[in-house]
Amino acid sequence: MWILFLLAFAVALLVACTSNEELVLGPADGPYADSAPQNSFAKKNAADTIYVHDTIVVYKDTVDKEVEIESSYTSFIYRDSANHLDTVLRESTRLTCDMEEESFSCKYAMQPMINPDLEYKKMEIYPDSVPVVVLTDTIHKDTLFRNTFTKKYDTTFINYGKNRLTDYIPPEYVYDLGEHPFDSTAMRDFFDTLDVRDPQLGGNNRIVVNSQLSFTGFPVVVMRVKNAYDFAELVDVNRTWPAKRRVSAREYVFENINMKSDSTVTWTLGFMHYENGVGEKDSIQVTTFFKAK
Repeated sequence: MWILFLLAFAVALLVACTSNEELVLGPADGPYADSAPQNSFAKKNAADTIYVHDTIVVYKDTVDKEVEIESSYTSFIYRDSANHLDTVLRESTRLTCDMEEESFSCKYAMQPMINPDLEYKKMEIYPDSVPVVVLTDTIHKDTLFRNTFTKKYDTTFINYGKNRLTDYIPPEYVYDLGEHPFDSTAMRDFFDTLDVRDPQLGGNNRIVVNSQLSFTGFPVVVMRVKNAYDFAELVDVNRTWPAKRRVSAREYVFENINMKSDSTVTWTLGFMHYENGVGEKDSIQVTTFFKAK
């Protein structure tokens, strides 16, 4: 009698397990997917018992398998603002270089780091009140092949080394001189003649230039009304060689003075000269005719 009762209970239990709806989670992705446990969850509702069927793979032996990965890199040297040489080495697939006869520029595409573990097997969480029964099966296999990865580097040298593509060495920074770069000829033309009979100096009472100016021996009052930062790096999410720096625009306003007679004055116009990541002061001689009559 007891044997028949136990047999009937076992059959009923088996039917309950197989009739419930199943949620199957597959093995994890990656080189060791075959060794990951495979779990299947059978449930009907939160009040029923949850049966977890787990499979464990046991290997008798482990063999290391060497896999060679080829990696392509690009390298070049540049000269920083302190006139020192520095070297760049980046993956070729993420470094884009525009080559010209006597110059080149390279941009490195930044990519966010992705953690592969974030996409690993997601386990479903059940309320603590739901009983869980774990049924485990074991599978024996002969060999687990474990990959050992080695990298083989293939590097392209742009401007150094035996097989370099060019001898040009770029600076770390170049300047974006903006819409009003300093031009000696244009400055001399602007200050060639000033009509001091006109409060607007004949329309030449103000000038905008992407440079810092100084006026020595200039007989007109100068008021600088706009003075932004001298150096403001352009925002770029990617690293670029050479990087760009913006030269801020400055507006200079000239206030008329009371001159009773025509006169010609030679004076010195100082300016900031920007080149190869360095701002250097320089000057030019300017001759201005002040028209008073």
